[in-house]
Amino acid sequence: MENPTLLSEAQKVALDKLTASLGPEYVEFLVSQGPEVLNARVESFKQYEATLLGKVQDQVASAMPTRYVSVPDEEARPRLLRVEVKNYSGKEGENLILWIREIEMAMRSGLIKLDHQQVSLDISKLDGRAR
Repeated sequence: MENPTLLSEAQKVALDKLTASLGPEYVEFLVSQGPEVLNARVESFKQYEATLLGKVQDQVASAMPTRYVSVPDEEARPRLLRVEVKNYSGKEGENLILWIREIEMAMRSGLIKLDHQQVSLDISKLDGRAR
């Protein structure tokens, strides 16, 4: 079947889609009815297609979130850490080296990764004269 030459490019594309949807026999029947009937059916099909496409786009738009919220990586987000380490006050008999080692072990077990977290923990555990 050959496309009639009286159709615009958009109508020819619509006619090709109509052929794929309903089969070449139906389109041959339309062509045999004359150019007015063919043009009317092609325009009707284009309207139907545009309406259907609009409905699908509306449904997709209503299903999409209206605002995207970015979520930072898990690594970049600071986590709260709770560890139990005795306070260092600098009294006689307290060993600063052992206390620092105890803090380091607590940090490793708590997975402290950032330097400012380490400093915050160290400062929070100073007591008395050491502060």
